[in-house]
Amino acid sequence: LRTRKEWATASMRDIYLHPTVARLALHLGVADEMTTATNEPVLTRRASNFAYWICGAAQLLFYALYSYGALWAVNDGLNWMYDALDDPLQLYIRCVALSAAVFFGMSGFAVIAKWVLVGRWKAEAFPIWGVRYFRFWVVKTLIRTAPVVLFRGSPLYSIYLQLLGTKLGKNAVIESKSVPVCTDLISIGANTILRKESMILGFRAQSGYIHTGPLTIGRDAFVGVGSTLDIDTRIGDGAQLGHSSSLHRGQSIPDGERWHGSPAVPTTADYCKVRNVDPSNIRRFLFEAVQLIGLFAIVTPLPLLFHSYWENVGDDYQETIGVVAIGTTVTLFGYIAASFLAATLVPRLTNLILKPGRTYTLYGFRYWLQTVAEFSSNSRVLGLLFGDSSAIVHYIRAIGWNLNKVVQTGSNFGSNQQHENPLLCEIGTETMVSDGLFMINMHKSASAFRLEPTRIGERNYLGNNIYYPPDGRTGDNVLLGTKVMIPIDGPLRENVGLLGSPAFEIPRMVNRDKELIAGVDEDDRRRRIPHKN
Repeated sequence: LRTRKEWATASMRDIYLHPTVARLALHLGVADEMTTATNEPVLTRRASNFAYWICGAAQLLFYALYSYGALWAVNDGLNWMYDALDDPLQLYIRCVALSAAVFFGMSGFAVIAKWVLVGRWKAEAFPIWGVRYFRFWVVKTLIRTAPVVLFRGSPLYSIYLQLLGTKLGKNAVIESKSVPVCTDLISIGANTILRKESMILGFRAQSGYIHTGPLTIGRDAFVGVGSTLDIDTRIGDGAQLGHSSSLHRGQSIPDGERWHGSPAVPTTADYCKVRNVDPSNIRRFLFEAVQLIGLFAIVTPLPLLFHSYWENVGDDYQETIGVVAIGTTVTLFGYIAASFLAATLVPRLTNLILKPGRTYTLYGFRYWLQTVAEFSSNSRVLGLLFGDSSAIVHYIRAIGWNLNKVVQTGSNFGSNQQHENPLLCEIGTETMVSDGLFMINMHKSASAFRLEPTRIGERNYLGNNIYYPPDGRTGDNVLLGTKVMIPIDGPLRENVGLLGSPAFEIPRMVNRDKELIAGVDEDDRRRRIPHKN
């Protein structure tokens, strides 16, 4: 079908929604009025092997020089810290000073490097593996590895983006997973929020070229969880782009409108159900101060103090190696145990104060509690340790998920589940999740949030990388395809399959699936589970 030029854009959505040849032909013969993405000649280039290897060698050299310089600076800092081994108070003060110096030093170096190597980004196209690309790559690497990116969504992170050239309005909140690169081309208005896992880069790679272009988001706008904005796109004032959606190059959402899907189309669904308030600057300052004090005074000094202990272990090499080996083992298992305790206890303690259905202002005490609960219960290490095994259901239940009656498959969940509040997550009986499920447990604007329970029905099967909102309109016995956009309006979907963004219905099960299920009885399934682990 796609070999015909006029039908080259036909998709599976077209096939499912127009299941007969006559209806499909009629559909493909009509121009799609909603397609507003830019169609232009595509530059194509294939770099020479020489350019490829030279650029790779330059990247390797950069890694070597940057690593050497960073390690040299840290080593000098550690030696300065060890000079105070005999004075515990002075040692602690130097630990705090060293951690602050590394944090601001690496972040500041990334900002300086951007302005020295690139200056201001401008809309252009340049070939991959050339000198221009190498400078682009160095800047991208530095700004994404700066420690300040750990503070995504905070006022400090907004300041960092502004120092890199991003135009940010007052109270704008950027929770995007990937750090924007071509920052001078990005403009975000006041009281706008970009939710977690969203992506705004300011560039795209295509056919051997890096293309950079403007990206504009107005004031009081909303970009949902897991959504992406390409270059040359615009979101107007008060507009919304829903979860799991994307704006393709050339698309624009008018002021006040709501769009969703990939590519996005107009909708009446409301994705931002918490309205903006006006948080005080003092609240934002105090929130950031608490974060930095916790990082510099507690989190970072502990491993530095632990490391300094080995300076006093002894002069005998063999003795030192043995003690270090024991200490490393104890540290590893101690970290796992501490992470497990934090993941199971902290959310339960914070939820004594946090109440679903109540609206709280950002950057206050309750927001800090929510941040701590989310951070402590989303342990990547524990997810990898227990994921894709029979143990995962016990771990997820321990941290607070309500799994109801579990039917063990040996791999009920993958290794990368995320949530915003584990005690507000519920999974129905006989539901199986592939990997990458993100349970959205709050409605959030640029200045307020409200926790809500999120429930997935019984006998569901979820593909990879699904962002499930608290107001998702799916019920029991639903097949949710990989990266499907969960509908939040309309009738409750049950006994169907959903695919695409916006989601469209497909059969829940085909004859092949029924034959596979019929071929395995319950006793045989139970015998096979231990082998799966």
